[in-house]
Amino acid sequence: MLNQVPTSQWRRKPVIEAINEINGSISKIQSQWDLYTQAILREIIKDPLTRKKVISFLDTPMSEKLPEAFIDVLSTPNERISRLKARFSQNISYYLSLDAVPDDAISPDISNAPLLCNP
Repeated sequence: MLNQVPTSQWRRKPVIEAINEINGSISKIQSQWDLYTQAILREIIKDPLTRKKVISFLDTPMSEKLPEAFIDVLSTPNERISRLKARFSQNISYYLSLDAVPDDAISPDISNAPLLCNP
């Protein structure tokens, strides 16, 4: 009987699937993030200004907007990172600019997280 209930009309489409339809695959976004992090690591090693900007993020609270803010701040004076930002503006930049999911819309489900279950 429950198999006959059309639940798809009540379920929200996952954001990740929507991104795949609009801007390509998650693997593409992951590879772009890898390129960002590698470039940032190289700049941290060689450029004192980049190191100073990264240090300013040490006490920044975690949020969904932190990666986007991090890229924005580092790309301002740094030509290499700003080129990557321009190059990836249609994919990872769109993903990073998504609004956060409200806490009340997240329902915790520990059935798929066995390490969080207490027997």
